[in-house]
Amino acid sequence: KLEGVDFDVVLGPESRGFIFGMPVAYNMGKGFVPVRKAGKLPAEVVSKEYALEYGTATIEMHKDAIQPGQKVVIVDDLMSTGLTICERIDRLKELADIKITALVVIADLTNEEAKVKGLGTKLVEEKYGTKVYSVITAKDIETVLE
Repeated sequence: KLEGVDFDVVLGPESRGFIFGMPVAYNMGKGFVPVRKAGKLPAEVVSKEYALEYGTATIEMHKDAIQPGQKVVIVDDLMSTGLTICERIDRLKELADIKITALVVIADLTNEEAKVKGLGTKLVEEKYGTKVYSVITAKDIETVLE
């Protein structure tokens, strides 16, 4: 689904974003940028605290990992309401002058009720003007369970 998407690097949030993001970057011939919890990366970092639905967290990435103006694809494991990923994206945009060109999630768990409220995929696509791609959707899971 990323064929034709213009981007420079793949960014993978801890920790499942590493597992799924690295092969995407490798297969697309792009660089990979890990985003980790505080204190885990070996070189000089930039960090930002962000709100979760259940508290706060701090993310870090290497200071020189992304150059100003680079186009980024974020690869993560799942999204439900989209609120946590929006917090992460907002903090990442504060850390580096980047353009989010796509978000790839393995499972988009946004249910119909959340979609009606403008959450999930719709929230991310409208807020950042980017496309959200998913391997599995909530509807796919419902179909399997029927």
